[in-house]
Amino acid sequence: MCFRKKICDLIEDRDDINFTDVANKMGVSKQYLQKFKNQGSISFPNLLRLASVISTKSEEFSMFLHEWCVELDSTEAIKHSFEYAALVRDKVLLNKLLEKHKNESGIVAEYVNVYGVLYKYMNDEISGTEIIKCLKMYNRPSDNMLNILIDIMKCYDYYHQKKFNAMFDLVDEIEKELISIDESDRKMFLKECYMYRLAEVFSPLNLQRKNLESSRYYAKLLIEANLCTKTVSDALYLLGMSYLIDDEELCLEYLQESYNLSKKVNDASIEASARYNLDVVKMYLNLSLPLDSDVRLINFQINPTGEDSRAGLKEILKENGERDFLRLFLAITDTEPNRIYECFKEFLVQSNYLFVSLVAKEINRRGDNSLLVQQMIDYNMDKGVDENEKIYFSALRLFNVSSE
Repeated sequence: MCFRKKICDLIEDRDDINFTDVANKMGVSKQYLQKFKNQGSISFPNLLRLASVISTKSEEFSMFLHEWCVELDSTEAIKHSFEYAALVRDKVLLNKLLEKHKNESGIVAEYVNVYGVLYKYMNDEISGTEIIKCLKMYNRPSDNMLNILIDIMKCYDYYHQKKFNAMFDLVDEIEKELISIDESDRKMFLKECYMYRLAEVFSPLNLQRKNLESSRYYAKLLIEANLCTKTVSDALYLLGMSYLIDDEELCLEYLQESYNLSKKVNDASIEASARYNLDVVKMYLNLSLPLDSDVRLINFQINPTGEDSRAGLKEILKENGERDFLRLFLAITDTEPNRIYECFKEFLVQSNYLFVSLVAKEINRRGDNSLLVQQMIDYNMDKGVDENEKIYFSALRLFNVSSE
């Protein structure tokens, strides 16, 4: 049975709704829906609206889109279906789309290449520091919107490499590009999706730069959008970390909420990461860890200068790459007094001002009251978010269900 007939049959089988009702709720004319009924022509945002209207529960919305996306055959709709699947982290759907279109040519082939890299990153087949390397395997796409996504993905790579200055410069360019894009129906959907992705980048970047009000703004934006359980969990973590210095209780409250939500993702590595984030903040705040925490963290908390305890922390660092709190803990407890200054310099070179201020506090506690140390403790880039920087979504409100 053809794609449009399946959908039309769903409407006709309902006693509580008809095509006129559906058109009114979608905000389109009866003629538009009639054209879809006869020819199958429909934009992706309107397909989202249609799914939302005929869904009787949130699970149906996700199920409909999961089924319908693989039926789409226009280039524009295929592009949008890739972004939808990736944004809500529906890895099963994204893989189906990649498989279906793997032998395509032209623009669709370019989308397959780029979303193939994104899928591998989402699926932990490549690390965050391998994204740019994988993207370089392909020629630069002819599609302008896809090039913007590539630049956003480069920001993911820079974040994992702690190249915050490079990330900041690129984010600024991306934002200007997105603002300059006309708000036609054809481009509006991807523009809003990429603005959402930009919020995912802005929140952690502003946290590291100690622009805390801005970090909170973008984190709350992601939480309110509620497109994906993992993204909301990550945003709660960022929101919590933004209160680490100002409100320890609120910080822990958000981190606990982030951890609780991570359990619903059904991914052991994501849950473990959220638990780690909660536990290291407890260690920083001198709160005893629960008995079910990583034994290496517990051992270090009990005996921070012990050789075995320090080896355990270094083992975690080796397994998971750079972990800022662990680097801070090891520097604080190092018997070599200059190690804390080396740590200070490392964070300063990275423009990781949040952790620069945490190290500066420790240096000050040891008796160094120099002007530089005091400036770094008080350092604050907080300028908030003005009206021109605020992001508003319309199409994304239709994503009324979290996939993961």
